Amino acid sequence: MTNKIIFYTIFLQTAQVSIKTFSIAFSENNTPKDMYDHHDAVVDYLIDTNPNPFESIPEFTIIKVASE
Repeated sequence: MTNKIIFYTIFLQTAQVSIKTFSIAFSENNTPKDMYDHHDAVVDYLIDTNPNPFESIPEFTIIKVASE
């Protein structure tokens, strides 16, 4: 079973506006299938990488989704 890597570029709407690019590896049967799945994947990524668990994740907009 191979992993599929998806690259995301998001626009973070915080006090300091920023753009962030990152990748997430998915198994073949766990790959996002629509825009809602991609949104959920980004939310999970932001929660997992947030250093302060008591701080909410910022509002964001997905700008680009690309795969290998």
